Amino acid sequence: SGDYGSAHPSVILSFLLTASIGVFAVVGYMGATERSVLRVDEDLDFAPYFWKLSRLFITTFILFTGYMFFLSFSPIYLTEITGSTYGMGLIVLLSGIVHALVAPYAGRLVDTYPREMAIRAASILVFVSMVIYSVTQNIYLVTLAFVLPIFMTYFLGARSIVADIVPYQLRARTMGLLTSFCLLGSGFGSILVGELLLHFEYQSVFRIGAVLTLMAVATGWKRF
Repeated sequence: SGDYGSAHPSVILSFLLTASIGVFAVVGYMGATERSVLRVDEDLDFAPYFWKLSRLFITTFILFTGYMFFLSFSPIYLTEITGSTYGMGLIVLLSGIVHALVAPYAGRLVDTYPREMAIRAASILVFVSMVIYSVTQNIYLVTLAFVLPIFMTYFLGARSIVADIVPYQLRARTMGLLTSFCLLGSGFGSILVGELLLHFEYQSVFRIGAVLTLMAVATGWKRF
């Protein structure tokens, strides 16, 4: 779209809101978790925990590889189907509001039910959203798929699983590794989709992404 990239107030507001939510979340998390922990010097072997959580790492990589088949160029696509950056900005703004409202309740559900439920739910939601993108350009259905709190739900579950399994001394390393697999998947997916869009239409690319996310549903279904 020729309007993409224009500094429309709704676009600026939506990104500022999303960024502020992230900052507030980090500050709140630090305030809730910053404490002095009695450390016991132990020579812990990281390998058993890595292999125990290897399927979680693989699921994370596959899921975000597939999700990037839409997310990496979503601002351009949303601008095209809404006809303006104003419409795209409203959708992004709505997504930020939904994430902010849902976050406390999602965390409570992750604490109430098995952690794997969050992984399954998020993976299924990514698959459903990719299917929606691949079969319709209806603005209301696309907006519904976009505002689903997928990223937040997945990482609430994934980080809780890491915290439950890995000792404190190895927890930060494991969290970092989990983030690495997410970023690697996101980067790999972005490279792939960039090449595929040279040869295929949007909807065809979304279908390929849906297949990848379905694989993530399969790998992330069993208990970790």
